[in-house]
Amino acid sequence: MVDMLEGTMKIVSGCAECERLWQEYSRATSDHIRLEGKLKVAALSYDPDQVSTLSALVQRAAGERTAARDAVNSHTTSGHADSASAS
Repeated sequence: MVDMLEGTMKIVSGCAECERLWQEYSRATSDHIRLEGKLKVAALSYDPDQVSTLSALVQRAAGERTAARDAVNSHTTSGHADSASAS
């Protein structure tokens, strides 16, 4: 069984790798959103040191989020092509 998540992202029920990759993507997304919130607070507080530090962290978190999303999509495409077409 294939469930749709996050637009084009899919997860196959019972697949341990799908679960692991989805958890990684979930963590990366939460971290990215949390850091963006901190960056907004720093900007509103006119704290240029924090803005500089957090800007770099937000960029890195965005890259990690993208990499995690790509890993889910790659696994789904290559690892579950038969399952996805069967549904």
